[in-house]
Amino acid sequence: MKTIRACIFPVLFFLMLRILFLTSLPIVNDESMYLHWGNDFITFWSNPSMPLSLQGKQALTALTLGIAQTMPIDPLVAGRLASIVCSLIGLWAFIRVATKVLHNTYAVFATLLLSSSPLLLFFDRLALPDSIVAASYMCALYLWLLLTEKPTLKMSILLGITIAIGWWYKSTALLIIPSIILSSIVYMVHNHKHNLTRYILYTCVSLLTAFTGSLALMYTIFSNRIVPLSQTGHVFTLTQLLTIPWSIWLRNVGITLQMLCVFSSPFAFLFGILFLFKKKLTITQCIIFVWAIVPIMIEIFLAHIYNSRYMIIAIAPSILVFAIGLERIKQWKRTSQLIALSTSIILSVLLIAQPLTFYRITAVLPQVHRDLTQYVAGWSSGWGVQEASHFLQKEIGLRPAIIFVRNDSGNPEDGMYVYFSKTKHIKVLPITYINQVIASTPRGTEIASYFVSRGNQLAGIESRLTELVRFTKPLDTEYVGIYKLKMQ
Repeated sequence: MKTIRACIFPVLFFLMLRILFLTSLPIVNDESMYLHWGNDFITFWSNPSMPLSLQGKQALTALTLGIAQTMPIDPLVAGRLASIVCSLIGLWAFIRVATKVLHNTYAVFATLLLSSSPLLLFFDRLALPDSIVAASYMCALYLWLLLTEKPTLKMSILLGITIAIGWWYKSTALLIIPSIILSSIVYMVHNHKHNLTRYILYTCVSLLTAFTGSLALMYTIFSNRIVPLSQTGHVFTLTQLLTIPWSIWLRNVGITLQMLCVFSSPFAFLFGILFLFKKKLTITQCIIFVWAIVPIMIEIFLAHIYNSRYMIIAIAPSILVFAIGLERIKQWKRTSQLIALSTSIILSVLLIAQPLTFYRITAVLPQVHRDLTQYVAGWSSGWGVQEASHFLQKEIGLRPAIIFVRNDSGNPEDGMYVYFSKTKHIKVLPITYINQVIASTPRGTEIASYFVSRGNQLAGIESRLTELVRFTKPLDTEYVGIYKLKMQ
């Protein structure tokens, strides 16, 4: 309880920081898709033709973001607030674990380091499933530690449900299972207490519960209400793994090391290295290390296209490792904590309040810089999407109107569906519907029609378009274009 009380005000500060700058980064590409699908999920859930899983993505993400968008506020703000709420659940679980493995001073330090983690603060306020999966991973770690202390049927079932719920959001939650298996081996090797048999039994119950809960997801995926996942190439196939792709694995290791430097701060990463030289580690500290390293190692070896989002679930246990390593420093402990926290806070404030400035600074870490590009540069970045919606709302006024977009996913196409989802007199349609609209419109009737483009991609209807305005993106020549569309 002392740790919780000591962290209340700093945690509230970083919570307010997230909320105050919630829209400093415009809607990112995947947010557009998830929010669009979430709104459709809520609107058309009873329609048999509405898929419960879209391109292999689990339904609970859409359900959560769809419910969030029913709030009478900006849909992007609503979706991001849902992620913040879920991240607070993960923070609660982190504090509970930190008080078990660290002395009070270092538990407070670890909590502050997590609260100010730049990458975690970045992703925790995006309308994506990753912060929810990270929370489920941390909750699973907490429940698993409780299970080792006192194996009970209730705790084992609760752990299994946590795993299953995490899987219903995103498949990376399944990384909980190898973490449990490997840390169970560590626990059984070092523990010879009388409750070992009960622990093994109830761990199996947890995994069985998780499997049973996941069967429902498998049924959903293999039912007729699914849009299948296309081959994206993000994960190695078995054939590719058998070729032993050393060059890609080494590249992934390099990316991981650079990402670890901005998990919290470069100085905190050094504390993690000190952990490796710490003698007389407790069983619990060894288990924390397992939970930190397992998802990272699996993703290094299985990810063909590596992404910082894959590492989010490892941030919290990694910071615990950083704090354990700090305990090895015999002198200048307070100075070390102050330096680590100061750099973490500076980086996080920059990333939240001035994302473009942070992006430019990361040029010294090429892999981090390249990874963040998808959120701040190119057609996938959200600059110009909300501006386009505001321009069209002012241009159209209260007239009935149709906004056409290319039949594609991402920005700005999905963004238009998101921002006009609650506007009754404005309909957003894919450009493939243009002939049906023309055929169904009574002769002599004219409906205001517009086209929103992804840069110069005009869907082959250039002759019908009159450009009204372009909203350029700050880092390149990409733009969101708005055109008046001649229907006849």
